[in-house]
Amino acid sequence: MGAKLKMLRKAALAVVVGVSYLVLAGGLAFAGCHPDVTVKSGKALFQRDCAGCHNKQPGDTSPFGPPNLHGVFEHKVLTPEEVRNIIRHGKGSMPPFGSLSDTQLDHLLAYLKAQ
Repeated sequence: MGAKLKMLRKAALAVVVGVSYLVLAGGLAFAGCHPDVTVKSGKALFQRDCAGCHNKQPGDTSPFGPPNLHGVFEHKVLTPEEVRNIIRHGKGSMPPFGSLSDTQLDHLLAYLKAQ
């Protein structure tokens, strides 16, 4: 019994240390990933699925073509839920991207928020 108790104590200590680290580090962003990893993953998704149409540079306010997504949250143009809904279901000439998982959408939104 003594060895099992020691092993349980070590396991409990590891959990406490791990949870404490997450709390002190501010928690993990979106779907259990480190914020940097989340944003990088979102950038890769943006490059793969969005940049073909939304590849305007920051500050490009030309009215032609799809909207510029740089600063979409900073300027409060759309809420994250509105963006999620547009990506998932499409809008106007934009096709739906319903095949993206919730985690992928979270990563994409994290990238857009970082712009």
